Amino acid sequence: MSIGRLAGVAILVLIESLSIEQLLWMDLIVSLVCLIWAEFLLMRKLRSIQSTGDFHVSAYEIFNFAWHMAGVNLLRAVANPGALRMLVARTLGLETAGMFAFLQQLLLIAGRYLPAKLLANIIRPMLISRYVAGEVDVVKEGMALLWKSNFLIIAICMAALSVAGNELIALASSGRFTDAGMVMVIMLLGLGATSQGQLVVMIMQIFPYTRQLRYLSILSAITPIAVIVGSNWGLMGVVCGIVLGAWLMNSLTLLWLNYQAGRIQLDWLGTIRGLSIAIFLAAIGWAIEDKLGVWWTLTFVLVAYVPGLMLVKPLNQLDMALLNRGLRHRARIFLYFTSKSL
Repeated sequence: MSIGRLAGVAILVLIESLSIEQLLWMDLIVSLVCLIWAEFLLMRKLRSIQSTGDFHVSAYEIFNFAWHMAGVNLLRAVANPGALRMLVARTLGLETAGMFAFLQQLLLIAGRYLPAKLLANIIRPMLISRYVAGEVDVVKEGMALLWKSNFLIIAICMAALSVAGNELIALASSGRFTDAGMVMVIMLLGLGATSQGQLVVMIMQIFPYTRQLRYLSILSAITPIAVIVGSNWGLMGVVCGIVLGAWLMNSLTLLWLNYQAGRIQLDWLGTIRGLSIAIFLAAIGWAIEDKLGVWWTLTFVLVAYVPGLMLVKPLNQLDMALLNRGLRHRARIFLYFTSKSL
């Protein structure tokens, strides 16, 4: 689809017919062709799969799932990025809302590469198959591994921004926003809560606890209230309100899931070891920034993170067993990051 869109734009430029209307028509044609092609490939693939017997799902179950998830999406819409931008515009003005929207967009780009988001469509069917087979522990271990992976990636992003946040934001905005590094660091904390929340939603869909998820989504109303209260302290207060609201909702949801589904063994020790390396590198970065300069310090922090993880070994044997199960021989590279403890 991406290649088709690029080719379509190139053709429109060559024939000097680039306009919004032509772009929309081109996007429609490319999307339709890709949809038809994907359906054809899917049907051909399904014919080659060996039958595993019938697995009956009633129409009531499908409707029930759709009804509850529609309620979840509706309730969570009060705290989506668009609604928050409107609140910021109403409370702090359009200029601040513009900077907030720009930082949100950067956060959205970063969030796409978190494991819980990037691998969701690959991992979800694997976890569903294990749940149907009765291997509930594998589902819990998969959630714990993704949960830890998200934290380790967000930790190094926060360390990098704490060292060169203002410069990176200024570079990305062509000098338009020059003092937003610390705001972005706090927004990354919110991304951590949001990404973990997406993971919890996926697991609750699998178990399935969609009705309870709909009830717990009422907690989304905390976020806009926190934004309104935090606006008294400017954009920093708004961002802190968003982070607190997101962490509160997702922490309570995770606690409920942990109680209902049996204890999920989150590896706090391994996570803390990984976070400690990020904090240590950030502290070194602050100390040497004046001598080496911002960009050399940023390079040092990013390059040193991987050897640091190899030193503290945040993964455990359960994580490695799960990676071996999914990646087979390709999982050997993770042995350097794995401790001998369970």
